[in-house]
Amino acid sequence: MAFKSLKETVKPRTPLSDVLAKADKGSPKADKKTNGFKVKVDEAQSVRRTLARDFMIGVEKNPGSTVTELYRKLDLNTDLGTQVQKELLEAGYVTKKRVGRSFILELTEKGKEAICSDGNKLKGKGLSTHVFCQQRIKGHHESLGYTAHVEKNIDGKSIDVLVNKGGHLIAYEVETSPNDHIVQNVIRDLMVGVNEVVIVSEREQLEKIQRIVEKGVADNDLRKVSYQTIDDYLGE
Repeated sequence: MAFKSLKETVKPRTPLSDVLAKADKGSPKADKKTNGFKVKVDEAQSVRRTLARDFMIGVEKNPGSTVTELYRKLDLNTDLGTQVQKELLEAGYVTKKRVGRSFILELTEKGKEAICSDGNKLKGKGLSTHVFCQQRIKGHHESLGYTAHVEKNIDGKSIDVLVNKGGHLIAYEVETSPNDHIVQNVIRDLMVGVNEVVIVSEREQLEKIQRIVEKGVADNDLRKVSYQTIDDYLGE
């Protein structure tokens, strides 16, 4: 059962607790040994498994989505999505991270094993925060009509996101912490022929990153370097 068919199973704004109430609590006078009760339990548990499985697949297939955007893509209202997310967090199938002013979800090893055991194949890799930012930058520029590539390799140099604006090449480097390798990235990007380098990071890290770059990059190249926050690519 795909998420699109959940509207036929769960009415809009119906909390997951209500969907599963009969299975979790039953009727005070219900005989739990009767076939009728067992059918209700099995049906509710099936809905629970379908929600959890499809939600985890959605997390894996949408690395550029915030939690709120993920709910919309999976056709889930906020109440239902939040409750599914809570159950998966408590069970250790996903983790939740703050990126900028939003939150993203990432599958744990336990979550990956669960959906792979169900015959699904994983395509994502790398740190979710890094992948999330790459996808946001790529999607933003593509929406404006530009060509954008993630992990674009030029002369052996892999660029986080390379954007082509009518021949003007811009290298976007996502930096989650201030390290000296940032200088190497900037120098190598300019050496392979990009016209501009944009460093994207958390707001609180940018000042430290800028100081590192200014110390290690030649003055005539610094004018080709600019800085943006992750929040610049969040539409929520």
